[in-house]
Amino acid sequence: MKKSKNIIAGAMLSLGAAFSFSEVQAQTCVMPPSCEELGYKQTEADCKGLDVVLKCPTDMSKMACLGSSVSQDVSLGSILYGDGTVASGLIAGKKPIGIVFDVINRLALALTNVKQDGSAGSGTMYWSSSSCDTPNLENCTDGSTITISCGLDGRANTDAILASTCNGTTYAVNAVNAYQTSNCRADFCQKGKWFLPSLRDLNTIYTFKSVINNSLTLLTSQGASNLQENGDYYYWSSTEYNGGSAWLLDMGNGLKYGYLGKSSHGSNVRPVLAF
Repeated sequence: MKKSKNIIAGAMLSLGAAFSFSEVQAQTCVMPPSCEELGYKQTEADCKGLDVVLKCPTDMSKMACLGSSVSQDVSLGSILYGDGTVASGLIAGKKPIGIVFDVINRLALALTNVKQDGSAGSGTMYWSSSSCDTPNLENCTDGSTITISCGLDGRANTDAILASTCNGTTYAVNAVNAYQTSNCRADFCQKGKWFLPSLRDLNTIYTFKSVINNSLTLLTSQGASNLQENGDYYYWSSTEYNGGSAWLLDMGNGLKYGYLGKSSHGSNVRPVLAF
């Protein structure tokens, strides 16, 4: 009953706003905003299980979901959905976008690798077209501490690389920055929110690879693919070794390499996301 009241109240408020806008429109000949422009970007399936659901007065199939989700099982290998729901298994009507690999830092990896243009799929790429000591990016040369105290924040690393001009074209971060999944239903997973994982992140992904791959296998019908372990199995990180090279990880055996050139070695890229 509470949910119904919230739906009705939200619709009445929105309807009143729509009528007010219509009066202005009649005087100014301005097109009224669409449901999407008013914030009604979800469907009934997206809002399933949420506490508050507002319906667009001009198209009741368009909704705005508010409140807490039906499930927040934030555990290793959990499925992250496009509306922010996290659950240990499949939820009918919801669209998955990633797999949780770091519970403490609330990080999830995308369901697939990305190509150089940011589209989902396999394909190796250079880190960049040329190289320099990237401003505001740490040089992390001590392999024994690399996943503990240096270059840990993939989001900050990615932002620094995107802002640099001396690396030429930064293929790897450009790819993740351009990545967009059609299953995203909220702001946190939109284009520009995904980033290139740090070496710490890649090491965590490798450590729990079997659990992560089990979840990815469960989602193959949704376009998911397992982490690359054969053939081209290196993955770029956003952690810099020095001006000429960046760290990458061999997903087949977990070995880390810091001396391979940014502009001379092709590796896989898998976006990650904070939620």
